Amino acid sequence: DHLVQDCMRLFRRESEHHCGFQLAAEPLSAKLEVTEGFEVRVHARVSKVGALAEPAYHLVVCEFEPAGAVPTETPRAAREETREETSGMVATVMMHVGLCGASSINPETIGALRLFEAQGGSGELSHVKGYRHVY
Repeated sequence: DHLVQDCMRLFRRESEHHCGFQLAAEPLSAKLEVTEGFEVRVHARVSKVGALAEPAYHLVVCEFEPAGAVPTETPRAAREETREETSGMVATVMMHVGLCGASSINPETIGALRLFEAQGGSGELSHVKGYRHVY
């Protein structure tokens, strides 16, 4: 989905801007919610670009909202914009940990990954009521 790709692009761009290094996020599953704009919730494998360390697992939330719905910072001159930003929306990345420390692995992320895997985090829904027709 292009919203997931734009969320990952936004994540990389913001990590480089705020942290001075680039983080890569490989999406494992994603969920879209329609709010005033769009909210993309991505379970992702996060690692520092060029580092050999073990990846960490996080929930990355990207919000794409209409301009004027949220206060914005002063636009940066040269930046890679997402399709939604090009069409006038404001993009925001949110996480439960600080962005610059997202590549660090800790016991909480290991526990969250195990919970994610136990919940069938890959998007398999055939066992859920209303989705029994999906194989």
